[in-house]
Amino acid sequence: IYSRLGAVLDRSASFTSVVLEKFASIGCCIKMEKVEQTAAGSAEASDAPMRNLDIQDLQQVRTAMESDLQNMVQQLNNLKIASGRFQASVDSLEALTEKNLGSKMLVPLSQSVYVTGVVSEVDHVLVDIGTGYHVKKSIPDAKKHFLGKVTHVKEQINKVSALVAKKREGLERCSLLLQQKMVQAQKAQQAAGGAVAK
Repeated sequence: IYSRLGAVLDRSASFTSVVLEKFASIGCCIKMEKVEQTAAGSAEASDAPMRNLDIQDLQQVRTAMESDLQNMVQQLNNLKIASGRFQASVDSLEALTEKNLGSKMLVPLSQSVYVTGVVSEVDHVLVDIGTGYHVKKSIPDAKKHFLGKVTHVKEQINKVSALVAKKREGLERCSLLLQQKMVQAQKAQQAAGGAVAK
């Protein structure tokens, strides 16, 4: 039972707390509305400042955008993992029945240390709510808790997915503009070389 219940219940809340904290550190959860409003600007408006940059500056902008996109994709993947773990917690609670009474399980003392235990109650579980705190909840309350977490994380996944798509579009526009400027610079250099030769 522990493989489905103990590990999932004990790890899911703290894991996702860390994920959401890391995600908030890049300003996507706390200031989501502001970011969405900024990202919703027209492509022409967002391209206008980039058109005034030289090739070297555009390369730096592209590098920064690639780094931002990589971080956002990583955080998105972490949120998806967290959502899966919360859903697994719900599934584990549904699998916990009276026939599990007396069954052996492993109880986590830390992330790598476990002790042997016995299932002595199936009406209540201890739920890790983060930062090492555990709360005793009935099975229905624990399900409600985890389903709420699933819903919240899925909402964040949808928002971040939209932002990732917009970031990718911006990166593609930046790369295209950089390519155009490099072609123009090469043509200008060739024209200047031709003029000197004459």
